Amino acid sequence: MSRYRSLWMGRDGLRSVWSVLLYVLIGAAVTGLLFGTVYWLAHFTPADLKALSSKLVPKVRAALVLAQACGLLVATAAMARIEGRSWLDYGLGGPRAALLFAKGAFWGALLMAALVGALGLTHAVRISPSGSAGWPLAVSALVWAGVYLPGALVEELLFRGYPFFRLARSTTPARAAIVMSVWFGAAHLGNKGEAVLGIVQVVSVGLVYCLAVWRTGSLWWAFGAHAAWNWTQTFVFGGSNSGLPASGQWLLSTPQGPAWLSGGSVGPEGSVLSLAAMALMAWIIVLTLPGGYKDLRKNTLLKPW
Repeated sequence: MSRYRSLWMGRDGLRSVWSVLLYVLIGAAVTGLLFGTVYWLAHFTPADLKALSSKLVPKVRAALVLAQACGLLVATAAMARIEGRSWLDYGLGGPRAALLFAKGAFWGALLMAALVGALGLTHAVRISPSGSAGWPLAVSALVWAGVYLPGALVEELLFRGYPFFRLARSTTPARAAIVMSVWFGAAHLGNKGEAVLGIVQVVSVGLVYCLAVWRTGSLWWAFGAHAAWNWTQTFVFGGSNSGLPASGQWLLSTPQGPAWLSGGSVGPEGSVLSLAAMALMAWIIVLTLPGGYKDLRKNTLLKPW
């Protein structure tokens, strides 16, 4: 009996693989219940869901990511209750959360702007006005913020939240970062416009955001950078996001050069230059969050890298 028990239980309770699986199942169940309710009330159709794999549809996407965010927050609280901890221990608490979010958003937006600027200077992308202006443009900016804020929260909760903290506790943060970043990349394989270089970039983003989580002990810097990076890419510059085109942008970024340089159907983040942007982001994290393990990170669930 004890032999079979060891398959499920370890020194610190339920083994990490089963803990993460239970977290995902709880999150999926709550998400399904919430989104199913919205699906019925909003009169969505199967075609609306099918469209999500080929383009960004603000109304449907926002409903889905809000349901997912609620589902993962409930799952985090449930797993924290099982483990006898606070749900804030898994990256949602910590000091200076708002400041970390603002700093992350600043750097995420700035680095995306620098990336698109570099693509423009190399003539890999043509940047032109979209023709939108005034009140419709302002509404569009808010709509896309309403998509990307909960969307970024979902991905941070799922790939840098409880699963990352739980794996880091049973192994090391570095190993947990590799596992979660590969999973992060695999989750983007279903996007129709995605490409190999784009997936490599997604994995690199995951590693960089895991570094930020480890340095600060929270999700807030990564959450801000993630949301601002996506919003700037889609709304400000009108590029595709992980292969998914959008509408209602301020500017339009049209690929001109080879896909490996321009990003092609993936969007600016599919360019080889985005890997340099990620390296720069990692350097910024180390430089601007100098306290790291000693000062900023109070969370005992994370060990030295």
